[in-house]
Amino acid sequence: MKINGKEYEILDTLESATLADSFLKENKIGKGHGEAKLYVGNVGEKIDTFFDDFDMNCFFYKRDFKTYLEDAKQEYYEPQQQYVRISDMEERYIKYCKEIDELEDDILKFNI
Repeated sequence: MKINGKEYEILDTLESATLADSFLKENKIGKGHGEAKLYVGNVGEKIDTFFDDFDMNCFFYKRDFKTYLEDAKQEYYEPQQQYVRISDMEERYIKYCKEIDELEDDILKFNI
């Protein structure tokens, strides 16, 4: 994989990382336990080795955010749970799509 002109070898991938409701101090249905943690898969040698250094520069692809929103569209338009701000979910969906479309970079960087 080539990023910003530098070639990287893909050692392994995580197909998905579940962002548990506990990631937020108040979750999507208005209740939480005060946690603010990101859980990425199960604990094990493979995960421990991969995530050994937690001061990491990371990235998401813009296209992956767009795919996620497309996959989640039905939940925004026909919610199955009683979300905190259920009345404006369609409006927020449109806003999120617009914000992603307006991002200039295809690689969205963040740090853990």
